[in-house]
Amino acid sequence: MKIISILGSPHKKGNTAKVLDCIADELRNNGHIVKQIVLNDLDVRGCQACFACKQFPDEPACVQNDDAGEIFEKMIDADAIILSTPLYCWGFSSQLKALIDRSICLVTGYGAPNFKSLVAGKKFALIATSGGPLENNLDILQTPWEREMKFLSAVNAGEFMVPDCYNAGVDENITSEIVEDAKIFARELAK
Repeated sequence: MKIISILGSPHKKGNTAKVLDCIADELRNNGHIVKQIVLNDLDVRGCQACFACKQFPDEPACVQNDDAGEIFEKMIDADAIILSTPLYCWGFSSQLKALIDRSICLVTGYGAPNFKSLVAGKKFALIATSGGPLENNLDILQTPWEREMKFLSAVNAGEFMVPDCYNAGVDENITSEIVEDAKIFARELAK
């Protein structure tokens, strides 16, 4: 299986990156190809809501000349996509949110008979970490995530939520239990 993992955290060695690495390592150890994209290293500007992309239903077209188009091409080419984010102000990180907003270019005719998604049927997984609890905090990402999966006509392969990561990049946050759960999540994703 060919998998794209997208790090939506600005911290390459933070909690979100560590969890994503655990999952990617397990996938690689089981023979899958995993390529990582670090959004903070790229130029992905916010959606301009001009809808020019709707003129090209067979490609992820956008009038903006940044790195989003190349990311979308890699997603289209992959079998599965893993998006990851820390929880920032009860939402996705700004790095990931910009990409999610731009994913409108992957869909034409939403809700109409001519509906088309360039990632229809592909597996998507969400990895999220938080400095607080799961309930009434990190779990807030589940509703927009489920709606995005419906919008993209993608397969929601699950969410792996890691609460209580109080300090960015501290090894003690990612316990051996979390590592084992991440490995199980990776194997389930690859089924």
